Amino acid sequence: MHPRTEPARALLALSRRLTSITSVDQASAWLTMLHDFGHTFREWMSQRTFAAQDPAWASKTGKTWWYTHERTRRAHRRLARLARQGVLFTYLTNPDGTPTDPPACATTNHVESINAVVRELLHAHRGASAYHQPSSPNGPPPAHPTTPDPHRSPDPMGTRRAPHTPPDPHTKTPQPHRSETPRNPGRNPHPRRRTLATQRLGRTRPLDPRHAV
Repeated sequence: MHPRTEPARALLALSRRLTSITSVDQASAWLTMLHDFGHTFREWMSQRTFAAQDPAWASKTGKTWWYTHERTRRAHRRLARLARQGVLFTYLTNPDGTPTDPPACATTNHVESINAVVRELLHAHRGASAYHQPSSPNGPPPAHPTTPDPHRSPDPMGTRRAPHTPPDPHTKTPQPHRSETPRNPGRNPHPRRRTLATQRLGRTRPLDPRHAV
């Protein structure tokens, strides 16, 4: 970021002082300087450029006019909005409004190493289900309750499989009766169906013995 105008450089220097504020008095002085900046350069930030002055930009954007120093104006309005919301110096006070002693850090640089580990863990487990994904950074997923719900069916969809029980070696498996065993299990009981299936696959239909030469 290399501003060319003097007001833009002054606003940049003022914004860089945010990270060095460590007390409520310094925060009040900074807010006063931000207010003075807006009052001093209000007319300068309100300057407009019309389409007749820059036809090339007007034809590219389709605008009839725009603010001449739009980027500086936008940066000042953003800082002023955050100041009105009271979120610029929340690290200097407790939730009840009393000053913190000592004040918290103005940036999150000291926890970026922890955030990097969390982001890497989430990226490595990006295929996890919604149940496991949020609990991965904090450890294993919570255990299921051991007390069953009396109002809930244990298997409403009937999709759970019964536990496998190994066969007892001392119990004989009943064999089917000879009359129940099909004869010639490898033979197709419908030879015509096999022939039609062969034709659908594009193969040559076998000749009947009476057609042989």
